[in-house]
Amino acid sequence: MDPVGGDMSALLKERDRLKNTSTTNNSDFDKDGFLVIKNIIDTSFVDEKIPKTHGMFYQHRDGYWFRSGDEDMYPCRHSRYKHPMFKDVHYQVKSLLETKLGKKLYPTYWVDRYYFDGANLEAHMDRESCEVSVSIQLRSNLERPWSFGIENGENMPVLLKLNDGDGVVYKGCERIHWRGKFPKEYDTNWMGREKKREGLYHHQLFLHYVLQDGQRSHHAWDRLR
Repeated sequence: MDPVGGDMSALLKERDRLKNTSTTNNSDFDKDGFLVIKNIIDTSFVDEKIPKTHGMFYQHRDGYWFRSGDEDMYPCRHSRYKHPMFKDVHYQVKSLLETKLGKKLYPTYWVDRYYFDGANLEAHMDRESCEVSVSIQLRSNLERPWSFGIENGENMPVLLKLNDGDGVVYKGCERIHWRGKFPKEYDTNWMGREKKREGLYHHQLFLHYVLQDGQRSHHAWDRLR
């Protein structure tokens, strides 16, 4: 999500500068900076082969997908900007959030991303188009949850464990969030020896919005990308 920040000290300064620059009519969301919605969507419609390529992909007007930049810029992940499969979800969740937050939203963009062994999602904050963000777990074959980490209103770390279809709504521009390194898992054979599990993946959907009456409203539809 084009993370903002660099070293941790700079990231903390940016967090303090931007904290509470967006407000809603949901006091819990404004205080903590996030809320969890179980079963926010039904993920059964996502039925496709796991991609083998890595990188950031965009769809050409003619329908084909092309990779932007070198694969090494996006290691161990396969990302797609505004895949049409998730367009309806983007607007359905928007309506739900407007009810939950008591505020009207403009959509900005969405990205779905496959993570693979070796991926690392370090602590960061997102760009201005991500004022109100939702991270939804679509599919994962990990046996143990890959926790979503975020700082609460007291700047204390919170680790959230989500299942397929669960979503966390958060202030992407204000709250530091992370996942850390992609988990390694092992199977034990009949001799008691451990063998690293291969073919692991974690598929996540990110939906982004801005408040219609907020200071980031000019980022509607990701116009300033």
